[in-house]
Amino acid sequence: MLILMYAYLQRPTQYQVDNNKVIICRPIGSVQIAIQDIERVDRIHHDLLKDSTKGGAFGYFGVFDTDLGRIRFYATRRDRLVMLTRKDKTRIILTPDQEDEFIQSLETKVSQQQEV
Repeated sequence: MLILMYAYLQRPTQYQVDNNKVIICRPIGSVQIAIQDIERVDRIHHDLLKDSTKGGAFGYFGVFDTDLGRIRFYATRRDRLVMLTRKDKTRIILTPDQEDEFIQSLETKVSQQQEV
């Protein structure tokens, strides 16, 4: 029961792009990623978790070994994957509902930060 409660509190409920950060909203507290730390944004078109034995009751969160290497997931499903690659080469997977708008907004913010 406690494990289910913990998983429920860790699940992402919303993804927001602010002027200087990406916010992953969760019931137990948000995770923030500075836009200046993001090197690139990519859409992933295949199931990175196809060989994983970890499943999620309320999503997929934590570090997973994938065919692209070790990636931190803050995901609510296994499709509509958006991968953020940070300048330190760590990768993060998000699953926004409106992925096109999310990617466009984030790419605009990243390019503005790179121009400065």
